[in-house]
Amino acid sequence: MKLITIKEYAKIEDISTQAVHKRVDKKLIKSCQLDELTYIIIKDEQPQKIKDLQQKIKLLNSNIKTLRLESKTVERQNNYVDKLENRVEHLENKIEIEKERLENKIDILMKNLHNSTEKKEELYEKVINTVMIGK
Repeated sequence: MKLITIKEYAKIEDISTQAVHKRVDKKLIKSCQLDELTYIIIKDEQPQKIKDLQQKIKLLNSNIKTLRLESKTVERQNNYVDKLENRVEHLENKIEIEKERLENKIDILMKNLHNSTEKKEELYEKVINTVMIGK
């Protein structure tokens, strides 16, 4: 319990001092007289404030737990994405190596085809020359 002046009470409740006097006269609020001054008796609101603060703490702790779980989830997802990126990079490297190998093989086959074509033309010329000389 706490004693405050009428002016203080009016300021807290945001009402006029006359309104406070009327409430005192009608005994709507508790008061007492000391040294010819009227004081308003108010309940100490600290326990309610403490309860409110404890509730806020519980809510904040709950939010912290939720954020930690979300953080762990995001971290796991980031790790998974990193692994996938590494795997993609590895596969791209393999593809590039295979591409170069196939291009080299194509070059070799093209040279072989060109050589075979030249040999075939030489053989045709020999056959034609043999047939023409043989007639």
